[in-house]
Formats: sequence, C-alpha cells, structure tokens
Amino acid sequence: MSSDADIVVLSLLAEQPRHGYDLDRVIEQRGYRQWTSLAFSSVYYLLKRLSERGLLEP
Repeated sequence: MSSDADIVVLSLLAEQPRHGYDLDRVIEQRGYRQWTSLAFSSVYYLLKRLSERGLLEP
C-alpha cells in the first residue's frame, strides 16, 4: 500500500530525475505539505523505502 507521500515522491520522480534536496524544494514550492504527511526529514527515508520496494532506483 502506498501513502500520499509515496505517491507525491513517485510522481515528482516521474517528471524527471531528482535528488532528495530537489524533491524537498519542489514539495515546498508546490504546497504539497499542506495535504500530505511529508516533512523534510522524511524525504530521504521515503526514497530508501521506495527503493527497497523496487519502485525506484537510486
């Protein structure tokens, strides 16, 4: 099962390759934090978890 944060990160990566800092910057600029449980400290954790699930490659 995917969370709203997983979907946000995967959708941003589908737009173009990004690193954690860039993901956080775009999340902030687009106001995604207003409706997701996505904090700055969780971006790298999500990237690792999504990678372990085989949903992305580092």
